[in-house]
Amino acid sequence: INAEYGNILYDVNGFLDKNKDFIIPEQLEAMALSSLPFVSKSLFIDVSGSKTPNASAMKFVSVGFQFKSSLAKLMETIHTTSPHYIRCVKPNEEKKPNKLDKSKVLDQLRYGGVLESIKICRAGFPTRREYPDFWDRYYVLMPGAAKNPKDFKASVKQLAEYVGLDITKMQFGATKVFMKVGMLAGLEEKRALQLGASAIILQKYVRAFVSRQAFAKKWAMLQSSIVLQKYIRRWKQQVKFNELLENYRKLKQDSQQLQTALQKNKELKATVSSVNQDMSESLQKINKLQEENKKLEAEVSKVQTKRGDADQNYKQLHEENQKLQAKANALKNEIRQMDPSASAAGGQMDLTTDGLAVMARALHSYTATQPGDLSFKKGDIITIFNKDQDWWIGHLNGKIGIIPSNYVKEVKE
Repeated sequence: INAEYGNILYDVNGFLDKNKDFIIPEQLEAMALSSLPFVSKSLFIDVSGSKTPNASAMKFVSVGFQFKSSLAKLMETIHTTSPHYIRCVKPNEEKKPNKLDKSKVLDQLRYGGVLESIKICRAGFPTRREYPDFWDRYYVLMPGAAKNPKDFKASVKQLAEYVGLDITKMQFGATKVFMKVGMLAGLEEKRALQLGASAIILQKYVRAFVSRQAFAKKWAMLQSSIVLQKYIRRWKQQVKFNELLENYRKLKQDSQQLQTALQKNKELKATVSSVNQDMSESLQKINKLQEENKKLEAEVSKVQTKRGDADQNYKQLHEENQKLQAKANALKNEIRQMDPSASAAGGQMDLTTDGLAVMARALHSYTATQPGDLSFKKGDIITIFNKDQDWWIGHLNGKIGIIPSNYVKEVKE
């Protein structure tokens, strides 16, 4: 088939034969009993609308008839509603994911009129912004500007003159401002510089505040350390004073004890003198006792004679005692032999894209303002299909559109 965007090839061999395949009711009944809900409740549904296959209804129903019935229902739904169509682009002919045929996509965009729309848009005023949005984003470029002015249109004109934009390349409508290609990029660059400068000033004051806070904290810690050192020194001196006081008390107590000892020494001396006197008296008594001892010795000699006789009697008694002791030992041995409990006891046991496309990195974020634009964020990797001066055609997240070339930078894959 010769279509406006190229020739389309169809294989008609067996086209009618494959649509004559009849649906066998027994097979549908078997599939309807599947444990998978997708198979039993979604795929195999009766043409009449019931989800349980009917043998009489499916007897002469073919795949083509079922497709025709579904198409008729679709057309009926389309006629009863207000449908909206989406322009679709096929990335490749093999129907494979993550594969993009650059030439195929460009042909579809070209035959669909997308490229012509982009050229027309670029020839006019492609950048269009409402006055409040434009002012809210770029009023920072004019110092002293109010965030919510009474007349946004006049404020936007004043801002454009202040920044130095070419008024001849701009148009001011009733609700929007229109700009030529490239003007928005310049504004974004100036805005980025202004925000950077403001951030530096803000950082300066924040750092100053933080430094003051840190200094105040250190100063307070220094004062606290001085006070703490004062009390520590006082405590050390107090400890030394207490030690000296304790030593004084001990010395005083020792002196008292020494005086007591001296007093006792005097008493002992007096006692020694009295003892000496008593000793002289005792010597006299000893002499008397010696004389009496002599007398007693004489009496002892007499007693010893008598003792000789007593010793003889003691020897006899001792011999008899030894004999009795021998007999007692013999009897004990016999008793031990007869008593079994007398034996000694024993011990115990112890128990863890295709290479045709060009890749580019986004330098700034960009928001689409026209139907053909492609929005992206700073740092996104975009696939570039066509580069044409200020505007390129790119692909990101399944979407294709035009992007400003000064917002991206080509990188190596």
